[in-house]
Amino acid sequence: MFKNEPLLKIRRSLNKLKNVRIQGIRGIEKVILSKSGDGENVIKTRGTNLKALVKLPEIDGAKTTTNDIKEISKVLGIEAGRIAVVNELSGVLRENGIAVDIRHIMLLSDLMTLDGEIRGIVRTGITRGKSSPFARASFEETVKHLLEASFSGEVEQLEGVVENIIVGQPIKVGTGRVSLVMKK
Repeated sequence: MFKNEPLLKIRRSLNKLKNVRIQGIRGIEKVILSKSGDGENVIKTRGTNLKALVKLPEIDGAKTTTNDIKEISKVLGIEAGRIAVVNELSGVLRENGIAVDIRHIMLLSDLMTLDGEIRGIVRTGITRGKSSPFARASFEETVKHLLEASFSGEVEQLEGVVENIIVGQPIKVGTGRVSLVMKK
């Protein structure tokens, strides 16, 4: 077939062949068959394609899972993504012997999925969406956020918890919301 072909052309043809999928599911590179603790057959994969897997009649979609939280959110919806965040965070903390009340983890996952997409707890995630310059500056890149706010003429309204803690004021929730005046 390649007897009189130049080496470069042969190499290009071989590279094209490497990317041709003969069988299988796009996105899944390797499959490992094993048994779960209760003796049930389990398929573990390297790579993921949840949308294609749940369509297969041989696969139990109710027991199928992935650790790709963005894919879960895309295929099954943001609420499933929120539950996946809770499960992953709980699992990681449990594996490391760290006891955290599930309500704290749920609060964090609610914050990460608040606006309908998965956001990370990083400088480009949750803090970007804050309207308050102090709230944005409280997490990372403090100087950058304060300079941007001052250059654009933003005014801090001191309406949130973080902002009030930064300036040392009582927080306007709970007992900090009540103001009493004594009669003379």
